[in-house]
Amino acid sequence: TPRPEILRHLDASGMVFFCLGCMLFFAGMDLGERFGWFDSRLIVVCLCGSGLFFLLFVVNEYTVRNPWASPRLFASFNIVMSVGMVAIYIFIMTANSLLITHFLSTVQELKPIQSGNALLVIALLQVLLTPFCVYLVLKVDTRLTCAAGIILMALACYQGTRITADWVAADFFPMGILFACGHPLVFLSLMAFCIASFTMQTAPGLLAYIQFLRISTPAAGGAALLLIMRQREDLHLTSLGSRLTGDTPAVRHFLETGGSLEDLHTAATTQATVLAINDVFGLCCAIALGTLALLVFIKAMKPTPVSPVPVGGTLPDPAVSR
Repeated sequence: TPRPEILRHLDASGMVFFCLGCMLFFAGMDLGERFGWFDSRLIVVCLCGSGLFFLLFVVNEYTVRNPWASPRLFASFNIVMSVGMVAIYIFIMTANSLLITHFLSTVQELKPIQSGNALLVIALLQVLLTPFCVYLVLKVDTRLTCAAGIILMALACYQGTRITADWVAADFFPMGILFACGHPLVFLSLMAFCIASFTMQTAPGLLAYIQFLRISTPAAGGAALLLIMRQREDLHLTSLGSRLTGDTPAVRHFLETGGSLEDLHTAATTQATVLAINDVFGLCCAIALGTLALLVFIKAMKPTPVSPVPVGGTLPDPAVSR
């Protein structure tokens, strides 16, 4: 039912503070790795400014008459779990696309249009498997479908820990199949969690938070992954360099057969990059497995058109509770 009285008491100040905070946060995360993070005044202004606007937003939501997206919306444990799992899911998907393309572009020196073929297979499989996943979500407890999808994504990340410098785009197809099977299961299950947790009063504010996560998590997650990879690559390169001396038989043989010091440095840098990508895939695998523990704490939620099967068991009878 239309409610025109909402427009007469619109929380415009809260929307302004929230949107400005989101904009500055996204800019700071997106440019942070390229500008050297806190070595750049621009990044400091963006991140500190976003924190200030978010603080003003929280104060505003607790003081205005009709708050737009009050933090009190997160009083429900199921809402906290659902929104948190959305952020983790987006982070793992960002890592999947970023790490594969980063490997193919830096190690195999492929152009984006060439490395995109590996991701195209994942997209096509998702299109084909989504109707089947929809059927499962309609017939099975959503926690089970979500757990199955997370396990498939964790297995794909585990395969990423076995990457070597000899891998080509075709070697990523088994990993892509696992991601393609797990992605729609997790996505549809999380959508069912969110819809079951929302009410007509809380939906507008919670959708604002989810949209913020949808846009900012890839930027923040990508920046964090690039930072971790750069640090791990430096660590592995230093470790490899300390072992590559003229007394090492392999190094001596490499130089005697026509290899140069520049070629040796290039090979060491490539291997350090591969080891760094393996480390990040291992981190994503651990995060995916840790997310399974969150499903245990999902409480019973009402059936919805997108998840007719009750989630987390049977809801208590209101008549009995009274």
